Amino acid sequence: MLTKALVAAAIVWPLAAGGAVWHRASHPDDRPALGAAVVYLAGGRICHQRPERSFATRDVQWPVCARCSGLYLAAPFQLFPCGDSTKNQLIRYLIIRAT
Repeated sequence: MLTKALVAAAIVWPLAAGGAVWHRASHPDDRPALGAAVVYLAGGRICHQRPERSFATRDVQWPVCARCSGLYLAAPFQLFPCGDSTKNQLIRYLIIRAT
């Protein structure tokens, strides 16, 4: 049960963070939607969110810094089965080294 929850979180969190950035970038004059506000609030609990260390899209800061973004964007790739072939072991090694 916990494994399924972690797998779901590894997929949903980067999508939610990207959706929040997209919403704020496409509606700059509006108040942030509740979902986007929740994502930024959650990001603030797990990340320092320093502007000088964060990515920005259309002058909208991401909910987490560049380092955390890399971790969260790479997490779903760990879910792909790699099998036992040498090629798959190399791919898995490269993905792990990149994160």
